[in-house]
Amino acid sequence: MTFLQELRNIYENIYTEKTMKPFTTPKLYHGGKSYDLKKRWYIYFNYINPETGIMTRQTPISFSLNFKHKDVPSRLKHFNILLNIIDDMLKKGYSPYDKSLKEEIFDTENSLNFALELKSKQIGKNTFKDYRSKINIFKNWLDKQNLLKGSIKNITKKDVNQFLNFILMSGNSNATNRNNYRSVLSSIFSLLEKNDYIEKNFVREISTLYSRPERNKTHDIDKAQDLILHIEKKAPTLGLLIKFISYNMLRPIEVCRLQVKDIELNSNPPILRVRAKNKVAKTKIIPEVMLEELRQLDLTNPESYLITYKGVAETNTYEGDRSLYFSKKFREIKNEFGLGVNYGLYSFRHTYITKLYRELRKTNGQFETYDKLMLITGHSTLDSLKKYLRDIDAELPDDYSHLLK
Repeated sequence: MTFLQELRNIYENIYTEKTMKPFTTPKLYHGGKSYDLKKRWYIYFNYINPETGIMTRQTPISFSLNFKHKDVPSRLKHFNILLNIIDDMLKKGYSPYDKSLKEEIFDTENSLNFALELKSKQIGKNTFKDYRSKINIFKNWLDKQNLLKGSIKNITKKDVNQFLNFILMSGNSNATNRNNYRSVLSSIFSLLEKNDYIEKNFVREISTLYSRPERNKTHDIDKAQDLILHIEKKAPTLGLLIKFISYNMLRPIEVCRLQVKDIELNSNPPILRVRAKNKVAKTKIIPEVMLEELRQLDLTNPESYLITYKGVAETNTYEGDRSLYFSKKFREIKNEFGLGVNYGLYSFRHTYITKLYRELRKTNGQFETYDKLMLITGHSTLDSLKKYLRDIDAELPDDYSHLLK
């Protein structure tokens, strides 16, 4: 052996032992440059065999993604999620020789993270924040039970039931809160079932608990108007929010989504576009009672939101956080009027829809009233409007004493 050959061998041995990772970066084979859906896509990587010291190609990983996702964008999205999970696991020290990689991917924490990332592509930012918060609480509970690092297939219906009981018994929790956790977990476990992480979503078999709904009461119309005037002076942004709720029949979260670019004051009639969750934006007229309010605002920046902590301004704060902030602000002010827990921001919507309904009924038949009211309230179906009107006691019967004689 020549001197140069021996030097090369020594160098390569030292380099391999001290600096070389035991694996190659995972890569995705996607059928070639054209993203061929007829070919099998898979993730591949090499790992040093501890017995031979040789970098060895590992079994390609695809799960059932090729069968479940038939178009390029969907398949590419799900394979990239899986690719990131495998890459992260390898960097954290997972070895396919210590435990099969597939079993490691079924690790409970990684499985929940995988499903949560998939869910983030299907729901809005605010809803995802709620999902993430609830799943993190679930993971913390599993960790305390020594279940987080084991296989997701080891999690049982009994485990989830115990967690839901823990939520129910915690602090000021109630049946509604417990049911909300159950709903989130069932949605996440459905994704795990669809992607072959578990055999069955048993969470859907867990019963919901009966919970008595807390309904926002309707204000007396004179009291509502006095309250709006008082709030407008004390907290102008909250007052504007309430006027949108009252006069445009919007929900608080919908108002918090409104940006300057959603409003067209100079159109005929003036309109605004409401972006409801997971639905196409709806166009609604702006009643004259709101026009003067809006013309007093700085509407020069189309990206500004109408409801922020600083008034009309750009913000990165989620609409859900802003809605919650102003709900708390309202609770502080309403105490001055001696209003109980059943009066919230939604009470204004109930109040003015009730007023509208009763005014329309004075000159219109019932079904004509429904038709006109649906255009104003934004209810998508007649059944949903009728149920809403029943819930808020918008229509009361005539005196029926003669029927009792």
